[in-house]
Amino acid sequence: MGGVTRTETACPRCGYDLQGVIASWEDACPMQGVCAECGLEYSWAEVMCPDKFEPRWCVEFKSRSLSFVRKAFKTFAKSLRPWSFWRDLKMSNDIHWLRLILYLVLVLLLPLLAGHTFKQTAAAIRVRWMIQKEVLRQHQSTLQSLPRVTQNLQDLRKIESDPNKQQALDAQLKMFQADATAPDTITLSYGEAILEAVLYPTRGTSAGRINSAYGAYPYPAPNQLSSYGWSRQTWYGNRVLIDPNAHLLALLAQGALFIGLPLGFILLPFSRMKANVRWAHIARVSLYSLFLPVVAMMLIFALILTAIALGSTPRWIEWLARMSLIHFTWFGLLIWWTFAIRSYLKIPHAWVTAPILALLTYLLLLSFLFLTFPWIVINV
Repeated sequence: MGGVTRTETACPRCGYDLQGVIASWEDACPMQGVCAECGLEYSWAEVMCPDKFEPRWCVEFKSRSLSFVRKAFKTFAKSLRPWSFWRDLKMSNDIHWLRLILYLVLVLLLPLLAGHTFKQTAAAIRVRWMIQKEVLRQHQSTLQSLPRVTQNLQDLRKIESDPNKQQALDAQLKMFQADATAPDTITLSYGEAILEAVLYPTRGTSAGRINSAYGAYPYPAPNQLSSYGWSRQTWYGNRVLIDPNAHLLALLAQGALFIGLPLGFILLPFSRMKANVRWAHIARVSLYSLFLPVVAMMLIFALILTAIALGSTPRWIEWLARMSLIHFTWFGLLIWWTFAIRSYLKIPHAWVTAPILALLTYLLLLSFLFLTFPWIVINV
């Protein structure tokens, strides 16, 4: 018994005290056990020495080789594979609430960081592309008008008797020919424009210049990008991404789903009472599921970036935006809770229990919204 790492030995799922079972052992410790209270089949090694089975990637557990931030990113990446996430993280692993809350704070800050990055990147790409397009247009126009302008300046020189004016006309002709020979150059590359916009969004001047035969002109400053020759509609391009009704519905829906799904166990008391799952485990599953709206927001930002880069909003972007904004969280939570119920909570019939919980929550949500805010549901 020298391998026991904690004085209290309880069932991982229901918390039933197993000290009496341990006291009944006579010769050796069995490999497997069954809880007399909830019927959970467990490994005695995991119950008595849970620290030996802590997943190294999980942010809840300290590690000498990985920092908290690196573990947070590993945990977030692992969350994208819920079947693997809940297979490795077990109820026998102690819940470290402080590290879990700090992880959630870090994760929920990601949309703000991603939003800033996507917005400034999109603006930098769009402005850089617009200026390059304008430079090429002006160069093409200059090439087309070169013969006519050259002839006009030469005719003016012939009839001009003042030597100073003749020199001015010659200089003007050389400058125009030089401008037609090579287009204006932008000293700021796409990568440099993006870095400048993301890292210094409030800067009033840019490090870039637009060089031409007539001199150098300043490149638009980072704090001018969002209003440089294009409207808010150009940014988003469709009703789905800017419609306040859709935003409000999505906010209400996501909040209700994240609260309602865990509380849905009250609507199915038989499943929970039979398994006797502690609410701490349900809270753990719920808190880790908060990565889903973060992923949804990042998808929205990616679609906005794509729409800006294209200069228009195709129907497939509009469809994906609507799916990400309203339906992604529901399907994501359904998958998340299915694997959590099956592999972590070990409640039987997970493929039936999770869809019933999700469907009940979804129907209750729609009923509430239709009765309380019918104009939102009808107009979206």
